[in-house]
Amino acid sequence: MGHAQCVITIPKMLRVYFLHHRELLGELSRAAAETAKELLAAAAGEEEGFRSGVVSVVQTFGGRANFHPHVHALVTRGGWTGSGEWVPVPYVDEGAAEELFRHKVVGLLRRRGLLGQDRIDLLLSWQRSGFSVHNRVYAHPGDDRGFEALVWYRMRSPVSLTRLRSLFRLRPSERR
Repeated sequence: MGHAQCVITIPKMLRVYFLHHRELLGELSRAAAETAKELLAAAAGEEEGFRSGVVSVVQTFGGRANFHPHVHALVTRGGWTGSGEWVPVPYVDEGAAEELFRHKVVGLLRRRGLLGQDRIDLLLSWQRSGFSVHNRVYAHPGDDRGFEALVWYRMRSPVSLTRLRSLFRLRPSERR
């Protein structure tokens, strides 16, 4: 079944917590990976001992170089049962992933004392949660170029060095 790229985002209202508590970014990545693993196991009908592959990376910048913490994950489209059998999973419901991830992030912020019940109730009452999961980009088995493109996309720099311009010039004696 290959691999899928998952992009998992949080609402703007919660970004400030991750800006001021950067140590939580690892927990955000872990919540995304757990979400993918739990849903793959459920979809395969093998919730006990099911092993799938997930590599998740937090990016803290958006398209306009703004603070926009979100997770990019490379996820296997299946996994191994406890007996070692590979079970393909062609589809993971984005709505279910969004809901599970939302509860994991809200729980994380509640446990850290950053969200009170009134704010939690507000977040959970929104018809459009502000969380999103997109998992429709694939690299099919044997598509080495597609797989490599998914990996390199995760590793990209927030700013292209070719697009930077210097506003001042150093004299030769000031250069190192």
